[in-house]
Amino acid sequence: MHNLLYLLPLVAIGQRVLQNPTAVWLAAWLFTVSNWIGQDYFSPQGWYLFVYLVVLAVVLEWFAPDGPGLPARSPRRWTWPPVQGALVERAATPGRRSVLLALVLLLSLAVLGGHQLTPFALALGTGAAVLVGWCRVRTLPVVLLLGTLLWTGYAATAYVAGHPETFSQIGAIASIFEQTVEQRLGGSPGHELVVQLRLLETPVLWVLAAIGVLRLLRHRRRRIAWGLAALALSSFPLLATQSYGGEALMRIAFFALPFMALLAAVGLAGPAAGPVRRRALVPAVLVGALLVALFPLTRYGNERMDWKTPVEVAGVQAMYAGAGRAPSSRR
Repeated sequence: MHNLLYLLPLVAIGQRVLQNPTAVWLAAWLFTVSNWIGQDYFSPQGWYLFVYLVVLAVVLEWFAPDGPGLPARSPRRWTWPPVQGALVERAATPGRRSVLLALVLLLSLAVLGGHQLTPFALALGTGAAVLVGWCRVRTLPVVLLLGTLLWTGYAATAYVAGHPETFSQIGAIASIFEQTVEQRLGGSPGHELVVQLRLLETPVLWVLAAIGVLRLLRHRRRRIAWGLAALALSSFPLLATQSYGGEALMRIAFFALPFMALLAAVGLAGPAAGPVRRRALVPAVLVGALLVALFPLTRYGNERMDWKTPVEVAGVQAMYAGAGRAPSSRR
């Protein structure tokens, strides 16, 4: 369910930045088959990644300043042009932009109270957009960061008090890296194989993203190259704050994946819109075959740890049934 939701803002961001339908849809496919993080269940982090992408999509579509930073807005013939054109026209007035800004702040407020890590990633992501000139509301990341700190220091004091590691690991890069990488490499042979395949697949995508940056630079689309790279790398500073229970690097890869996929698609298909050349199909087919072959293992290889036998399910049900009868038995 969440994986389908992610594609909506991902495609919106791609068509706004690249305006290359081949690269955008290739990015959507790369994102899907490379998403081994396993957050597509009903979880706060799964839902708030969607909100994170929606906020960035709104910022890039309606709050990017006019100029050389992004391509000029125009209805796209390849996807819902009447709807897209109407939205751009309706959002052009200051009053409607104010409504959209209020929507961004409302969504951000929901993120503040919904998850521990996503608010910081959202502040960093909008900060990256401001840094590369893709957001005219320059105070937005400051407001989001201050709001996150206020929420953490006031409304979430009980959580922080019960989790002293929340801020005690700031700057301990070596310790954080050990917990997020080295300690996750242990376990059964099957688990080690899955982790190793994930560690192989992710750098492959990142190398393709680096190639995409180089291809954009060669075509003199420097703002697009640095903008997508900044958004992809914006969450990496979180690695210097805490290990997040050994999942910090995994969650950072989760935030970076949409933009890495866009850059990787450019690396395979090229930055220019138009038919894909035959020589570009060969690496795309090879990479696609590799990712599809790895997907069952990287995505579902560790499902055994979440599998519950019928006996275990019956035991939990009996426990809940006994807990429900306990108060009445004391009366």
